[in-house]
Amino acid sequence: MGLFRQQNPVVRRRSDGTYDVVLDARAIHLLDDALGAISRLLEDPDEPMLARLSPVAYPDDPEREAGYRLLAGEELRTSQQEAMSVLREVFAGATATEEQLWAAIRALNTVRLVTGTMLGIETEDDGPRPDLAPDDPTYGIWALYDLTGWTQHFVVDALSGTMRPPG
Repeated sequence: MGLFRQQNPVVRRRSDGTYDVVLDARAIHLLDDALGAISRLLEDPDEPMLARLSPVAYPDDPEREAGYRLLAGEELRTSQQEAMSVLREVFAGATATEEQLWAAIRALNTVRLVTGTMLGIETEDDGPRPDLAPDDPTYGIWALYDLTGWTQHFVVDALSGTMRPPG
């Protein structure tokens, strides 16, 4: 603690229990753009990029799976849309409540799952090639994937009241 303690680069708790959003404006802009794009994708329940947002619940029972999708699919999409809207409001207002930060974690997870699908990530060991060049068509998606994980880490960190470096 003390001398070498870093300040959280994403959100900081205030004495009244709310949080200031201190994330870099460029990062906010990138995340906000991604939230908007994914929000539009959520309008199409058959969009392949959304596959990880609602994994198969009954792999051995297609009829039961269809019923589950019918009942839960819309509710899941609505919940994800609401969490993303909350995070966009937080970015616009630069302050957040604890409840809003929990929604932010869900929204960031949605972005991370969709970008992971776009990148073909299957396991924790999947990652960008060490020689990935900035002109590679996937470079920006990898950057967004990393940014969402990094941001999510520090939001969780603020909510837990600790400050540890990721990794």
